[in-house]
Amino acid sequence: MIAIHVGGVLISQAQLLESTLRYDLVPVPVTLEFSVIHSAELEKALVVDAEISVGEFQLPLTLLKVQPLKTQTIKEGKRIGAIACVAIFKGLQSLITPSHKAIIQSATSFNEALRGCGAKASLLNNLPLLEFICLKGRLPTERIALYLQQEAAVMRTVKNRIECTKIDALFKQEPIAKYDPSAVAWVNNPTLKNNQVTSFVSVHSDGSTVVGEDTKAGRPIGYKARLDARQLKNLEKVLVHQGTILRPYDEKMVAGQILEISEKKYVILTVAHRFVSGALGGQPVMASKAWLSALVRD
Repeated sequence: MIAIHVGGVLISQAQLLESTLRYDLVPVPVTLEFSVIHSAELEKALVVDAEISVGEFQLPLTLLKVQPLKTQTIKEGKRIGAIACVAIFKGLQSLITPSHKAIIQSATSFNEALRGCGAKASLLNNLPLLEFICLKGRLPTERIALYLQQEAAVMRTVKNRIECTKIDALFKQEPIAKYDPSAVAWVNNPTLKNNQVTSFVSVHSDGSTVVGEDTKAGRPIGYKARLDARQLKNLEKVLVHQGTILRPYDEKMVAGQILEISEKKYVILTVAHRFVSGALGGQPVMASKAWLSALVRD
């Protein structure tokens, strides 16, 4: 069971019905969905924009959605009430709504791009950017993700902070655990893997064509305007899904960490930690599921 603190007070196991804590390598790298048994105290504490902290490192989150529910369980002649909540990393709320203004920056950085989009969270580790453009009405997360891909970078959580880091740097880490190949549900379809990698072409300002290094038959081909050879190469450096692993609840697994299987490193692209108390019926669940990826260069 994950520890969720509201106003500095821990939500007890008796109150928490279920939770799913998810880590991803995306501009909003952590989300939490959970539901609790209704009480007057929790109804007062769990409101939109309220701050909560989660897990061992007190990860700061902000509630985006709070919805009262009526369960199907009857107690003392009344249905037991519940409260369902959704939260994301604190300070990133502005990234998931369309921009109310145009943001145009040059010779900037990812930290400045986040600030320009209204985010209040700052990066633990920053990377430079030649430019950043997010027009009015566009979704900042989509634009930030595009520029991350052009720089072959990702965003992730490190303890209770977020950072921007190069994909190559992820594989320089030591693995947090080693598993037998039998523990993984592998994707054994070469065509499916191949379709996840797109080759790109572009055009210079002088009209000359720029072709990505990995443009080859059998892969999707995309066009991106005004990109140089370095950026095209970065676009083709992607993490390709290789398989999933289901383990007993292990909160230490976080997106961006490395697992070793058969002496090969795999990065955790996504991990979901799932808890179900079973208090309202059904089987209790405490499990962690990780989606494993690798760099495919051939």
